[in-house]
Amino acid sequence: SIPTRIAALSLYTNQNRDPKKFHGGYYRAAVSLIFAPPNKGKTLCMVSDAAYAIEEGFNVLYVTLEMGEEKIWSRLAANVTGKPMWEFFGRDPDEVAQELNDYATAKSAKLGRPFGMFRILELPTTTTPDEINGHIDEIEAATGRKIDLLVVDYLGITKPNKAGHNSNNNMYQDGVEKCEQLRDISKKRRIATLSAVQFNRTGYRTIFAGMDAVEGSSGYNNTADLIFSHTNNDTMRESSVFMNIILKSRFGPAGKQFGTKCDYATMRWESLTEEEMVAWQTMVEQELREQSAQRPAAPNR
Repeated sequence: SIPTRIAALSLYTNQNRDPKKFHGGYYRAAVSLIFAPPNKGKTLCMVSDAAYAIEEGFNVLYVTLEMGEEKIWSRLAANVTGKPMWEFFGRDPDEVAQELNDYATAKSAKLGRPFGMFRILELPTTTTPDEINGHIDEIEAATGRKIDLLVVDYLGITKPNKAGHNSNNNMYQDGVEKCEQLRDISKKRRIATLSAVQFNRTGYRTIFAGMDAVEGSSGYNNTADLIFSHTNNDTMRESSVFMNIILKSRFGPAGKQFGTKCDYATMRWESLTEEEMVAWQTMVEQELREQSAQRPAAPNR
């Protein structure tokens, strides 16, 4: 598997009893999905863990269908170098990439091991899994290096492969097709795939949103191998922390909850400290009390 920066996510997906032998995270030959409302940090999570993967020596292809390439480069560079993201705003992506490469080379010399390769492709929302697979072929042929982690930002706005696709399909069938086609790529290439899907309006109102609140197609629920939610409320947002719940997992228990945070200067998604976990738990309990108070009283019999 490809490691994640988040300790709880590693723990709950670690299938080996000896953590020194296996690290959990995002599995090869599988599709992992982040479910979140709009503007809650899907790209934040994916860029941060992509950055962590290259720091650990894995090769990453990041396909962006929504955000411009230059914004992904600035977030990645901030993650890896620890410099504030605004230092990279407005700069040419090639210049930022070169600075990142220089940093990686110097850091590799100190660590005694290489950084992984990172490639960003900005593609249209009409892109299909077949087209992404073709780009992987080209990159691997040109560099002689195998992609370990494919990040698609994000699955909900891709299109199914044209071959064999029925234009009369409903949303459920489209979701199943896209997710299965990405997993086929993952299996054939032995790579891990990480992507995201939005919650619908039902999922905006609670930090405990589940798979029934996914936008568009519940086909994602049935097909993906690992799904976790990423949400927060007003109180959590002020503290830059999030609520995460493992909604589905073929690699460990589902239903596990954990808190995370974001350093918005470096756009790094991180685990909470023990002290922060206590404060996070208080916020979660407050949300539960508020939701309980909002439920209509049971009728008298």
